[in-house]
Amino acid sequence: MRPLRNMLMATAMLLAACTGKGPEHDHIRGEIVGLPDQVVRLRALDPDMRTVDTTLSVRGRFEFELPRVLPRMMFVQFDNFAGFFVPVITGGDVLITGKSDEPDRFVVGGTQACNDMERYRSSTREHEMAIRAINLGLSAITPDSSQYATLTARRDSLVGLCNGLRDEFIDRNPSSVMSAYLAWTKLSDTIFAAPHPRVYACELLDKLDSSMPANTFILRLQKAAK
Repeated sequence: MRPLRNMLMATAMLLAACTGKGPEHDHIRGEIVGLPDQVVRLRALDPDMRTVDTTLSVRGRFEFELPRVLPRMMFVQFDNFAGFFVPVITGGDVLITGKSDEPDRFVVGGTQACNDMERYRSSTREHEMAIRAINLGLSAITPDSSQYATLTARRDSLVGLCNGLRDEFIDRNPSSVMSAYLAWTKLSDTIFAAPHPRVYACELLDKLDSSMPANTFILRLQKAAK
């Protein structure tokens, strides 16, 4: 029986080699109207932001190939607006679309996780754009000015609104991978301030559906809860 099994395995490997078929890969593809040909980087926060792949866009199109791994967060960065990152939850084929002059409105879709992420981003997009504009304004004035205090208070108010929307999304979507990511960001935001980070990690896990498929964010929360 063993020789037969070995022969079948060898035949399967040979057929795969002949057909050119190997392990399946996920892809991140982009179709951005008006995007100049330029360097596009794929980056990961793990735990510091690092570049994992680089490609070139041609007439607004680009593509990254990824191995099949547990869902995780990646970021796509373009040379002509290097300070802006497009978030992508991998775990399937993903498509980024939009217009180059409206990077804040790029749409990321193709998987349920990315669709959920778009729903969340649509609720916070205007607030986050305002926060970035305020931060830019703060960098141009002195901290001891009254305008600085006014802008800081406005920014803190917007951050509070975004935090509330994050909590609301998690509560309403306990089975979403996006909720697992947002729960992990809550832990990351408070890891040094929380008096009992392990307890807090357990509380965040309790908000999520225990039957959710394994992903990077759940594993990080579980590690923090030990």
